[in-house]
Amino acid sequence: MNLKQQLDYLFNPRSLAVVGASNVFGKWGFNILGRVLSSKGDRQIYAINNKEPEALGLKTYGSLVDVRGPVGLVVITVPHQALSQVMHDCVSKKVKVAIVITSGLAEVGAEGARIEREMFEIARRGGIHIVGPNCLGNFDTASNFYTVPFLPKVKKGNIALISQSGNSSQSVLNHGLEMGLGFRQVHQQRKRSRFAL
Repeated sequence: MNLKQQLDYLFNPRSLAVVGASNVFGKWGFNILGRVLSSKGDRQIYAINNKEPEALGLKTYGSLVDVRGPVGLVVITVPHQALSQVMHDCVSKKVKVAIVITSGLAEVGAEGARIEREMFEIARRGGIHIVGPNCLGNFDTASNFYTVPFLPKVKKGNIALISQSGNSSQSVLNHGLEMGLGFRQVHQQRKRSRFAL
């Protein structure tokens, strides 16, 4: 997969799944699914939740492998203990790119670091590019695609922002908008991420 294809899966996917989709207001799985649905276009969106029959009006699937159609991008919001199984499911489903919102990994201790290493190893063997973990999501104003749930109204423009820190990216974005700048893409990239731009 070349760089253009990687970026297409990340910023303008034709099909995606939110793993950990939720009906509970304030949860990441609720906020992100709602944001994705508000910028749906003609994308195929799948909600993954093994406890609820639907999430925000979408039928839910117990796991990624239960989805019949292709899934190019996955946004993962489950607790860190479930990450390895979700990544195995991504490999089985031939997912191309995964945005891992989940936190509580290497940044908090040895057990989290172990789970993070295992997740990356599964993804590497399966050819999956990972953005994250512990990230805020991304957006592309040209394709009208948003996984960042908390955003002011963004003016369209030609600026692309890549940041290692979610707080820094939000600060730059907010200051830029106050100055009247327009943005094309914002992407938060952790230092240890396996998705190279």
